[in-house]
Order: sequence, then structure tokens, then C-alpha cells
Amino acid sequence: MTVYAQHGYGKSDKLSVGLDTGAIGGVVFSAKDEKPDALVSCIQQLRDSKPDARLMFDPQFQLCMYNPAKSRYLSQYDYYAPGRRPSDFVGARKLQKFVRLTLDAQIPLAVDSLVAPTVHVDEFGDREHQIALNLAAESLEYHSGLAGEDRPLFLSFVIGEHAFSRRGGVDEFLDQVTAWDIEGIYLVIARAEPGYTQRFDANRLAHIMYAAHVLGYLNEIEVVCGYTDIHGILLRTAGAAGFATGWSQGCRRYHRGSFLVRKGGGRRPRLRYCSASLMQSIFLGELEQVHDIDMMPSVLSGTPCDDVILEAQSPEDANWDVPTAIRQHWEALSALDDAIDDDLETDLDNLSANIETAQALYAELQEAGVAFDRPTRDDHLDDWADALRIFRDRVGF
Repeated sequence: MTVYAQHGYGKSDKLSVGLDTGAIGGVVFSAKDEKPDALVSCIQQLRDSKPDARLMFDPQFQLCMYNPAKSRYLSQYDYYAPGRRPSDFVGARKLQKFVRLTLDAQIPLAVDSLVAPTVHVDEFGDREHQIALNLAAESLEYHSGLAGEDRPLFLSFVIGEHAFSRRGGVDEFLDQVTAWDIEGIYLVIARAEPGYTQRFDANRLAHIMYAAHVLGYLNEIEVVCGYTDIHGILLRTAGAAGFATGWSQGCRRYHRGSFLVRKGGGRRPRLRYCSASLMQSIFLGELEQVHDIDMMPSVLSGTPCDDVILEAQSPEDANWDVPTAIRQHWEALSALDDAIDDDLETDLDNLSANIETAQALYAELQEAGVAFDRPTRDDHLDDWADALRIFRDRVGF
């Protein structure tokens, strides 16, 4: 279906280039990183230049309960106020106001859908979970009464990955949500691990896949998974309609710490290359090692940006800069996404085969002397293979 860019700080021309080149098919805009007036203008420009692009807006309402939140421009939106507590969500009138302000802020935007407000849920059954459900119910009610508004409503859920440890809690959540008449869901999984990694607890990932399957495949709800990276291919295979990944590591996974005020600093990220065959984003220096043993064709993703590397004497001699690496990352994920044909059994078989192929390629490269750094090793493939087995056992494919 669609790989979306997860909009964040420092967009420059990344979105227009990504859409113009076909590296991405849509954008999920972040309220935090764009002033209201600039947001209206930016979205309209993209809509005019790329009328078929899928454009969404993430109100990031949940940041109102983070303390202290890295809110940037959120304070300029009428629906946002910092320092809210669970007690602020008691009473129908308060919930209705939050919903009205959040959805009304999106009406002037040239987006394809409206996205409901939500709060961060750590565990199914906690009080924030109930607040999230209440906001969802009020959003459905308010949206149904909007005169002349025919764009679909996407309910929004930001859920900690620990919540997916227990199958019973996942089933209860799915029973609650599928009882409603829903067109779309914007689902964000808050990661427990703060660093950029493709690793994932297999049991949790299997349950997240199952949630995407029940919502998207069985109930035909359009599920877009925000702040997702390469493992978004597993969610797409299971039933999600699309996933969003950004240009920074912070926009490729959601972690609460990324949205809290912290002291500045940190190193500039090293240049990477996204290998579709390894299902991993490796460092450019590691691709150089692959080149040295004459195995680069097996690792390249076959995307247009590969020409930058192929036209140079070696990867590290290439004019490989941050904008090129970002675009190539999107291209590689879109290539993997395009291979999904929405026949569940076939797609699951292909995914299993791709993971096995990646594991074998990793083994061959390492045996030939390529030394991968800890963040770019193949550990994630074992996690994914286990998650896929758990998921297939449950759904019977």
C-alpha cells in the first residue's frame, strides 16, 4: 500500500523529493514540528504538486501528559496544554472539548483523514487505557455530526510495547475496538528500548502483528503504523495498510524519552545504507567491507540511489550524504512493501523466506570477514523469525 514519511524536525525539501521520486507514497505530519500556519501551507503545497499522495496529520495530543514535554510548536495549537493529569479527563464535557478542538484544528488541512486525540497507554486496563477509549468514543460521536465532512476518522492509539506481552490484554483491547464502526486507526507502538535497533521481543512483536491482522485483515480497518521502521514490513504482511518512518532515528521509532526535555548533546549519526536483502540498516563502513570482498551486489537493494554508490570506486568514495541516505532508506522499504501482494499465506511464506535468506547472507558475509557493529548485527532476524512462527501458529497460516 503506502510507506509514509514520518515528519519531524528539519524537513527542508525531504518530503517533496521523497514524493517526487516515488521513494514514499505519503506523509504523516507532526504538530510538534510545524507552526499551524506553516503546516497549512506545507500540506497544501504537497497536495497541489502531488494530488495522489496520502497525507495525514498526527496531533500528538498525548504529549500533554508528558512532563516536561518537548512540545516545540504544540503550544500554538488550541487543543494542546501542557501538564494535564488523568483527573483532567473526568467528565464528558471535558472529553468533548478536547475532541472538538483537536478535530476542528484539522478541518482546514488538505489531508485525507482526521486523526483523533489520544493519550499514552502503558498497559491495557490502566486508567490511561480507559481515557484513550473514552477519547476514541467521543471522537467517533463528534465526527459523525460534522456537517459536510466526508473524510474518514482515524482513531489514534499510542501503546507501550510491554502492553503486548500478555495475550489476554491484547484480545480484550481488540474486542473493545472492533465493536465500533471504524474506518481507520493510527497505531503507534512506544518502544521500551531507547536506542535505534531492529530488535524486538518476539512474543510482543507477534501480538502486535496479530493486532494489525485482526484490525486490518479481518475487520478491514485501514491501519497506519506510525514511527515504524523496517519491522513495518511484518506489520504490513499481517494486515496493516501502511507504515510511517522518518529521516532521523527518533522518527523511526517512538520512545517517550524522545519527547521529554533533555540536555542537548550527542554525536552526529553515522551514515547508513538500508539493505533490503539483509533487512537491516547497516553502516556505510560495513558496506565498504562488503565491497572489499566483492559481495556488494548481494547486499544492495536495487533502488535508484544505488547509482550514487555504483558510480564511485567504493561506497566510502561515493557522494553519500544524509539526504541521499534518507531517500535510499525510504526506497528500500518501499521496494520491500511493493513485494507484498495482500495474499496472506503467500506473503507470510515470502516473508519467512526473506528472513531465512537474510540470515544466510549475514552468515556468509561474516564468514568472509565482514565485522558488523552491535546495532547492525543479525540478532533482529532471530526475533522476527520467532515472532512470525508465533503469529502463524495463532492465525493458522
